[in-house]
Amino acid sequence: MTRSPSITSRRSLDGTLPRVPHGEPSPDTTATYREERRHAWRALHALRRAGFGWAQAAWFQVASIGAAVALTILEFFLELRGLEIVAREEFGALSYTNAEPPSGPPLMVLIVAAVLIIVGAMVWKCQGWPWLFVGAVVMTIGSAIQLPVESNAITNAFELALLTSIMATKAFQDRRSVSGTARHGEPVGEPA
Repeated sequence: MTRSPSITSRRSLDGTLPRVPHGEPSPDTTATYREERRHAWRALHALRRAGFGWAQAAWFQVASIGAAVALTILEFFLELRGLEIVAREEFGALSYTNAEPPSGPPLMVLIVAAVLIIVGAMVWKCQGWPWLFVGAVVMTIGSAIQLPVESNAITNAFELALLTSIMATKAFQDRRSVSGTARHGEPVGEPA
C-alpha cells in the first residue's frame, strides 16, 4: 500500500541516470501489486485460523482466487497499461516513478485495505485480538495522509506496522491452535 511504485538502484557507471524504455513498467511496479495480493491472502488465512468454517469452504477458496485474478486484470488495465516511468534521484538514491503523478491510490490497494480492516475486525470480535485491525487502520491512514516529511520512505514505516501486526496475529493464532481454542476459551471449530 504505497503511494507510488518505485525501485531504488545505483547510477550507471558513467554517473548518468539510466534510460527507461518507453511504456515498460518498472520491475517493482508488479512487485508492489503482488505484495498487496499477499496481504489479502494473509488476511483470509487469518479468517480460517480464527475458526470461521465458511472461510474453509471450497466456494470461498474459488471466490477468493477469482477476486484476486479479477483485481489483477483490472489493475493492469487501470494502472499498468500505458504506464510511463521516469528515473529520478531523491536523497542520493535513484528511483523510478510514474511520469504522471497518480490521481489517487490504486483500486487494488483500496480493496486490499478494506479486506484487511474487515478481517481484522472479525478476528478481533471472534478471538479478542485487535492488532490486525489496528495495523490495517494505521497503514490505511498513514498512506492516505500527506505527512510533512520530504521522503516517501515514511510509507515503509506504515508498511512495517502492518506486516508486524500480520505476523503478531499469526503468532497469536499459532499459540491458540496449540492450546485448542479459537474464541475466548471455546474449542476450535465453527464460530457461534
